[in-house]
Amino acid sequence: MQFLSSGIDQRNEIDWVSMNLVIEPSNDPTTKEFVRLREKYRNDAFNTIIFVQAKIEHYYNSKHQEMSFKVSDKVYIKLAYGSDPGYYRLPGSNAKLSVRRIGPFPIIEVIGELAYKLQLLPDKWNHIHPVISIAYLEKHIDNMYLREIPLPLDLVEDEDGEHFEYEVESIVAKRYNKRRKKHE
Repeated sequence: MQFLSSGIDQRNEIDWVSMNLVIEPSNDPTTKEFVRLREKYRNDAFNTIIFVQAKIEHYYNSKHQEMSFKVSDKVYIKLAYGSDPGYYRLPGSNAKLSVRRIGPFPIIEVIGELAYKLQLLPDKWNHIHPVISIAYLEKHIDNMYLREIPLPLDLVEDEDGEHFEYEVESIVAKRYNKRRKKHE
């Protein structure tokens, strides 16, 4: 990039000619044509780099979501999945059946813009340092799918008074078990 932005390559004498720093400028038409084409290609390359940087910035800004958390917010720790690179892994986890995240854990301190200290359970998560980068955190949403939480069913006491049971209103459906050759 430095070569393209400054346009000078100290090792090449042609660049000294293009800057007119040579005491005796060359009047050779092939040299002038070479210098003109080189300057044109250098400007084209520089403009292309500027264009690509603008495209990358636009793409990043369209997908990027600003994240920040406060003290007492709950977050998940994202784990490395399978053979994907990542810092946090559970010991003895299978690549196919491993969990994607653990938690939720409350935030107890904001270390900086990109680091947070979590309240981890010391007996279970002692292999994970409590200060974690925001890149490995995911916000916890209490009711993610906005489902209605069903009311708990009433427990009915049996005749002896020792056990509690649920009262069945009706059987909605039954299925046929091919191995046992009967409906269940």
